[in-house]
Amino acid sequence: MNSRENRQVLVQRFEPRKESKEHIRISNHSVRRYIERFNPKDNNIRKTLDSYMAYGEIIDFFDEKNKVILYKETYLIITNGTLRTVYTKKIYENSKSRIYKRWDKVKRKTL
Repeated sequence: MNSRENRQVLVQRFEPRKESKEHIRISNHSVRRYIERFNPKDNNIRKTLDSYMAYGEIIDFFDEKNKVILYKETYLIITNGTLRTVYTKKIYENSKSRIYKRWDKVKRKTL
């Protein structure tokens, strides 16, 4: 087996990371809240939030564009396909009812 055949075998085995079908926009507000609440040491906040969305667990699901994702004690609130804000556990527990009301308003507008 020559080097060219080796490369072809490697190319066939490579599977890229699973990406979501929809594109979720990250708002400036969510970036500011993440910096305030979690005080990160790196400057690449948008990539961090993007990886949280990719690897996090969906804990509340209303539809494809309205959901809550949990990753490492960070709650990501997605409304209308946009990451609106980032919560800690305590803030999320106090804000659940407000999130559900907002989702109900969105659903009524789309129907």
